[in-house]
Amino acid sequence: MLGDLYKTEALSYWNYAPGYRAAIDEMIADGLVAVENKLFSRQEQQYLNFYLNKKEFTNGLDLRNKYMHGTNSASESTQRHDYTVLLKIFILVLLKIKDDLVNHSYKKS
Repeated sequence: MLGDLYKTEALSYWNYAPGYRAAIDEMIADGLVAVENKLFSRQEQQYLNFYLNKKEFTNGLDLRNKYMHGTNSASESTQRHDYTVLLKIFILVLLKIKDDLVNHSYKKS
C-alpha cells in the first residue's frame, strides 16, 4: 500500500482489504494523507488535461479544442493518431467509471 502511494501519489480506498483501510484511516486521522471524493485523482486529471486541453500544459495535444473549433489537421495520419489517443482515453474513463461503480456497490453490501 505504501509503495502504491509512493509511486502513484494516490490510493483508491475501497480497492484495499479492511486491514489496509484501517491503516489508511489512521494516516488520514494523523493528517498524513488528504482525502478527495472525485472520480479522477490529481495525477489522472493532469493526464487527461495534457491530452484534451491546455489548462495545465502548453505542450499538450489539446484534442478537445482542436476538434471542437475545427482547427484539426487535414492529415489522415494525424487524425488517425488523434483518434487512437481519444479511443484510449475513452476506454480509460470507462474503466475508471466501472471501477467506481463496483466499489460503490461493494460499499453498500
